[in-house]
Amino acid sequence: MLFRSTNNDVVKMSNIIQELKPNHIFIAIDKDPKETHIKCFEILQQVKFPHYVKKIWLYKSAWEDWDKNTFNYSVYFDKNILDKKILSINQHISQKNLIVNNGHITSMKDVVNNFRKSEICPNYYFENFRIIEPSELVSYVR
Repeated sequence: MLFRSTNNDVVKMSNIIQELKPNHIFIAIDKDPKETHIKCFEILQQVKFPHYVKKIWLYKSAWEDWDKNTFNYSVYFDKNILDKKILSINQHISQKNLIVNNGHITSMKDVVNNFRKSEICPNYYFENFRIIEPSELVSYVR
């Protein structure tokens, strides 16, 4: 069940952004089984971003993929970076003993094994993003 975000959630997120002062913010926008991505996306849509936030990078993780021509940037990386990504995913307590079955993914191991291999750059992987201006996030429809 998706919990409603509160003004307190928006204030906390705004405070985190003010403390860290990021130039870029990455937001998962796919519908994950626990609906965490959707809640975070909705909270961030309500944040008034300071001037130092230059770009918002939207991405879809294991649960959805971009329709053709809906992303506008691809990042290519080698196995070493993929291994670091896997390590960071495995360090999230929410990923331990993950129970998922959406027809094609049954565990985070499936996600890792199915990660996108590049046909353009041999021995590389890639991830697609939609990069937008912070002002676009408030009206962005997933």
